[in-house]
Amino acid sequence: MRLGRFVVLFASILLAACSPALDWREVRAEDGSFAVLMPQRPGKSERTLATPAGPVVMRMLATRAGDSVVGVGVVDFAAAPDTALLDGLRDALIKNLNARIVSDKAVSNGGATGREIVAVGSAGTGDAATSIELRARLLTAGTRYFQVAAVGRKGALPDADLDMFLASFRPN
Repeated sequence: MRLGRFVVLFASILLAACSPALDWREVRAEDGSFAVLMPQRPGKSERTLATPAGPVVMRMLATRAGDSVVGVGVVDFAAAPDTALLDGLRDALIKNLNARIVSDKAVSNGGATGREIVAVGSAGTGDAATSIELRARLLTAGTRYFQVAAVGRKGALPDADLDMFLASFRPN
């Protein structure tokens, strides 16, 4: 009887060890504008952004990854966005999170070029305040702007998962 319990316990431990915390899979935008790895099926949403080029609609796919949220936003502009417009979109994102940029470098992803930023801030107030971190790639390809981002409690998502998510993004 003890051997049977041990076998069941051992098998349960093995199965638990084989079950990944996050089930990364490729997700494609319905309009075919991009593909990216996400830890589960994302939800869809849209929001209107006020920009110097006028109001634009950002289409987004996002999902939870542990204590973090990962997502991709897409905006189609009438003309290729200039540096001032891109800086304004970056600054609005940072301001929305009450954060400050700690790293900013040039990157490219599958034909799209732009910036990878890391920003830190806090959510909540007083004793309930939590340190948050944003890692994002803000990219353009032609007239299309992509915002590939992960935000959550600092350290909640392992760096390897963040790197994989950001690097997996491919514009079409």
